[in-house]
Amino acid sequence: MSKSLNKTITFNGTINQVLEMFRTVAFLDELAKESLSHSHNIDLTDTSATVYLEIETDEIPSLLKKFVGKTVKIFDTQELPLVHLSGGETKGERTIRTSVKQARVSATVLFEDVPTGCSVTYDGKVKFDIPFGAGGGEGELLKIVIAGLDELEELGNRWLAREI
Repeated sequence: MSKSLNKTITFNGTINQVLEMFRTVAFLDELAKESLSHSHNIDLTDTSATVYLEIETDEIPSLLKKFVGKTVKIFDTQELPLVHLSGGETKGERTIRTSVKQARVSATVLFEDVPTGCSVTYDGKVKFDIPFGAGGGEGELLKIVIAGLDELEELGNRWLAREI
């Protein structure tokens, strides 16, 4: 079983500014620090950014805690184009998985110009690799992912206001 993820967030910047922000180590570092992470590492290539987080599970729902233990490692990778080509569609992919390989998020990431800047839509699935309480685990994970996207939007807009 899986849950559908469809969430749009908006940034006060151009698509190219948002793409650059997602490839900036200082931004990714700040984003990791804003999470529940007690340690993290960032790996950048020309087209992808991976943030490795280690999170203590004290603050996650108890339903999930019994499966992941005291800490969980999260591998959050976005594969994005380097720049937005005018007139073309700008798409990427985002994958989040845990060290225990029980939880996965995979989504297409669509960047679009909007009057206020750039909207970013995440469209995909949240899934556990093992049967997990008739979808209850996926529902809890979906809430965590959506809350993380809300935090990304807030932090990204603060970052862009400083950087533009």
